[in-house]
Amino acid sequence: MLSSPLGVSVEVSNILEGTEEFRSLDAERRECLFPREKALAHFPLYSEGNCYLECVWEEARRECGCVPWFLTRHFPGT
Repeated sequence: MLSSPLGVSVEVSNILEGTEEFRSLDAERRECLFPREKALAHFPLYSEGNCYLECVWEEARRECGCVPWFLTRHFPGT
């Protein structure tokens, strides 16, 4: 994680290309997904962070009926 004197932090993630041999492995065996291997509801590309956010938002909607204000149009009735 990179930090500045102003308290701003940036986390840099690695982008892996993967060889064809690695890509041909089952996702469960390689323990990761490539960006186009899973469709997300609110993001155009899959990433671990985006997937995590969608899971948290869906769990919040299910458990308490609330979602972030900028997602209310995507979750009718919340």
